[in-house]
Amino acid sequence: MWENRKLILLETGASFSEVIQMTDIFEGSIIRSARRLDEFLNQLRAAANAVGEVNLESKFSAASESLRRGIMFANSLYL
Repeated sequence: MWENRKLILLETGASFSEVIQMTDIFEGSIIRSARRLDEFLNQLRAAANAVGEVNLESKFSAASESLRRGIMFANSLYL
């Protein structure tokens, strides 16, 4: 539950390092939760598309895009 609150901070613009400093949760747990949330948002977006809810689909897509920034979704940490 606490991890989800941290993900909300990330989505609203806080940096990953700011979120890490606010908690004692392992970084990997936060990254795993963020990736799972992104997968869920993509599934919701696809479901909204399947039933023709274009407005809802765009909201899920925007939420996913706001989450997918920074280091957490990089292909490699060794850039």
